[in-house]
Amino acid sequence: MKRMNRRQFGKMAAGAALGVPLMSVAAHAAAIPLALTQDSSEKAKAGTKLAMTKDQEEKVAKAIERRKEFLAGLHEPALPYSLEPAFVFRARRPARRKGKAE
Repeated sequence: MKRMNRRQFGKMAAGAALGVPLMSVAAHAAAIPLALTQDSSEKAKAGTKLAMTKDQEEKVAKAIERRKEFLAGLHEPALPYSLEPAFVFRARRPARRKGKAE
């Protein structure tokens, strides 16, 4: 058997890892008729509406509107580029050990 270096092994392993799932997905997709996928997608779109009362729909609409206003308020203030960050990450170095006393 031919010797292989780490780089060649990595390329071969990555190709095998990516190739097998893609082949199985492609084989599965080819087995499903197109009409079946179109029918199921239309059924899924039609059945996405939840059964809610009029009162519940109004509450959800108000909650969505409040959320939109809240998110707009978060994006509204413009921060200047000269603004310092709220914190600065500084990795701690381990303390140096002093010589062991015997």
